[in-house]
Amino acid sequence: MTTKANFDIWNGNEIKFSGQHRCVSCWDETLASAYGGPGHFGIDHLQTATGKARIDGLQSQNCDVDYETGDGACGAHPLDVCSEDAALAGLTTRLLSFDAGADYGAASAAMVGMGTDVTAVIRYDLTQPPPEGQMPSDPDEVLRWLRRQFGVSLNGARE
Repeated sequence: MTTKANFDIWNGNEIKFSGQHRCVSCWDETLASAYGGPGHFGIDHLQTATGKARIDGLQSQNCDVDYETGDGACGAHPLDVCSEDAALAGLTTRLLSFDAGADYGAASAAMVGMGTDVTAVIRYDLTQPPPEGQMPSDPDEVLRWLRRQFGVSLNGARE
C-alpha cells in the first residue's frame, strides 16, 4: 500500500506551515528532519523548540507509479502502484547527545492522536489454531493416548 503522508505543522507559537509531504509505501524510517523541501521539521524553519504536526494519508497522483504509461489510468497494468487514502501510525524518536557529543542515545515513543477521515483495517495472515487437546490424567490412559498420537507401542517400539 502506498499513500501520500501530508503534514500540517505548527511551531510553538501556533504558526502553521503546510506543503510538507512524502510518499510512503508500507514503512518509512526516515528522520523527518531529512525530508526534502520545504523542510518544515527543521529547527531553523520552525524557530521554536516545540511544535506539533497533523499527518494525513491521502491518495495522490504524485505517489502513483504507472508501470506502463499510456495504458490508461493507474491500475490498468498489474505492476502499477496506485496510492490510496490510508490511516497512518507513527513513532517519534529523539536523538540525544551527552558530554558535548561524546555519548549518544535515542528515546522513542508512539505518536498519539486520533483521526476521523479514514477507517483503518488491520490485515494479517489467518492461520488455524492447533486443535484443543485433552491430556488424560490416568497413567494407563496417558500411555494409550501417547500410542495413538505417536504410533508407539507400550514397550517403545514403533508401530
